[in-house]
Amino acid sequence: MARGLFTLVGLLIASWTWSISLFDQSRYSLDSAVRQQYSESADQYHNTFFIGLDFHSVLSDEKGDWGTFVFQSYFTQLNNAPSHPKIFNSGDDSKWMFRIVRLDLTRGSYYQPYFRVGHIEIPFGLEHTWDTNGAVLDYQLMPLVGLKADWGVSAFREYRAFEYEISWTTNSGQEFVQESGIYALSGRVATSRYSDWIAGVSFFESKNNLDQSRIWRAIDGQWFVSRWTLLGQWAVGEFNDNDISSSLYEVQYSFPRSDWNVTLQKFEHDLGADYEHQMLVVRWTPDSHWDASLNLKDQTVNDVNSTASIFQLRHRF
Repeated sequence: MARGLFTLVGLLIASWTWSISLFDQSRYSLDSAVRQQYSESADQYHNTFFIGLDFHSVLSDEKGDWGTFVFQSYFTQLNNAPSHPKIFNSGDDSKWMFRIVRLDLTRGSYYQPYFRVGHIEIPFGLEHTWDTNGAVLDYQLMPLVGLKADWGVSAFREYRAFEYEISWTTNSGQEFVQESGIYALSGRVATSRYSDWIAGVSFFESKNNLDQSRIWRAIDGQWFVSRWTLLGQWAVGEFNDNDISSSLYEVQYSFPRSDWNVTLQKFEHDLGADYEHQMLVVRWTPDSHWDASLNLKDQTVNDVNSTASIFQLRHRF
């Protein structure tokens, strides 16, 4: 039944795309990136290449705007990767992957929620307000909940003082697979993301096809003052009835009269293993097209220490 629902939604999106002059209120861009990585534990270098498409369109009729369609997808080529996501067959595999493919339905009264359907981002923690797709720095959503985006639906709304989003998804990741009893339920309520001080609370519950259950409860805070940004996230939960916890601290600084930004991040969790890392990220963005980033990471897994580095050069056409 769920597979049929998503098929119907896909057909409706395609029909609307054809019939309402989708390109009248749209924008798109292409981007490419090359990423050079070194892992001390594997003692080898490896490369990753990306080519992506980003398409965004506002949908309207004679009564005004009623929705937004977002399509973000990219081709990924691995080269000599010592480890890789399970969607890849080897460290030299390539895949066409989805970031975001969603339809937002945004017509309703002031108190009614808007709705989102498709391959959507998981609303949890700091990652909910930061766009980290294609970046060398993120807020560790994958280690905690096992997903950054998933096929499903959500209800959301932004007001002047606060915002919320609650989602139900299939817990299948890139490929849409709906199995009975397999799900991910997530949500976040927070003060407005456009203020200098942001506070949020989140929850996440899931069960996967390995009969593993995961529960998280989290709070997060963000403070923007002058050229400094301070971030924090604290979470507790259960993994297969075992207590788990996590914390993340981050400081960002943007240099005056320059295009340079420096970030320090500390992250730790005890989900499956005792893990922690300290990370330094230096980013240079001379204009709206070029983006160069260097990530230096010192990490410890069950008392075994190692280092890793990532350099990425990205261009948006």
